Amino acid sequence: MTAFDVRPATADDIPALQAVAVAANRRFRDHDDPRISERADDPPYGTDALTRAIGDDRVWVAVDDRSDADGDVIGFSVGWAFDGEAHLDEVAVHPEHGRRGVGRALIDAVIEWALDRGLPSITLTTYRDVPWNRPYYERLGFTVVEPLSEPLQRLIDHQAQWGLIPELRVVMRRTLDRPA
Repeated sequence: MTAFDVRPATADDIPALQAVAVAANRRFRDHDDPRISERADDPPYGTDALTRAIGDDRVWVAVDDRSDADGDVIGFSVGWAFDGEAHLDEVAVHPEHGRRGVGRALIDAVIEWALDRGLPSITLTTYRDVPWNRPYYERLGFTVVEPLSEPLQRLIDHQAQWGLIPELRVVMRRTLDRPA
C-alpha cells in the first residue's frame, strides 16, 4: 500500500507533475479505439498554465511520504471555477501508484477547495467508454450531464482543438454538500 500525503503544489513541482501526466497518459496506448490510443503521446499540462494555476492555489500534489524529505510526486489534480461551478480540469496518478486511493484524495482536495468557495457542484470531462474513466467517476458520485448547457458545450468544443473528439467525451457533475 502506498503511503502518501496531499498538499498544495509549488512551482518546483511542475517538472514532476508533467512527468506524472506523461506516465499516466501511457495507459491509453493499448485502448482498442485508435482515436483514444493516439492520446497516449499527448504533451503534459503546459508549464505556463500550471504556473498560473499554482499561483491561484488550484493545484494539489500527492507525494509518497516514504521517499526523501520532500516526497516524490505521484499524482496531481487541477481545479478551477467555471460557469458558477468547480471544474476538475485534470487528475493524474502515476500508474505505479494507481488503485490505492491517490486519485480520490486528489479529487477530494479539489472538492474541498470548491466547498470553501461555496460552489454548489463540480464538473469534469472524461472519456465516455474508457473503463478506468467514466465508471470510476460514477463510483465517486458523478453523473453524466445531458443535455449540455451552452458553456459546457463550449468547453467540449474547446477541448476538440486539442484533439479530444467530442463524441468520445462526456461531461459529468457531482453536487457538493459539506458534511454536517
